[in-house]
Amino acid sequence: MIPSYMLSHIYVKGSLKNTEGGFEFTLKNTVDSGTIIGIGPLTVDDEGCPPEALSITTRQGQKRGDEISGRAPVYLPYGTEAHITVAGKALTPGEHRVVLAVLTSEAGRLQIEFRDAIS
Repeated sequence: MIPSYMLSHIYVKGSLKNTEGGFEFTLKNTVDSGTIIGIGPLTVDDEGCPPEALSITTRQGQKRGDEISGRAPVYLPYGTEAHITVAGKALTPGEHRVVLAVLTSEAGRLQIEFRDAIS
């Protein structure tokens, strides 16, 4: 089990921003090397986003959230950044609470939670 305070440091502060097709943010693996075998759900201010709306981009390339599985994992070495893109509507200006569930083969289900603002 990884303590929630350690998981809260995975989010790269200030990386939450709107894009043309939705929004994005960056995570940096500051815990230990791991293998993501599932991603989602993701909620923003308690509103859910489906896994197919998520994309994760690492040095290995890009995968949609619904493509990630035990047969098609995403390996995230220690110190590596992952950019999460969410297709759909942009976020309104102000602070938002984001909660992302990630399933890893090493530590099981993890919940990454952070607050940041869009200006």
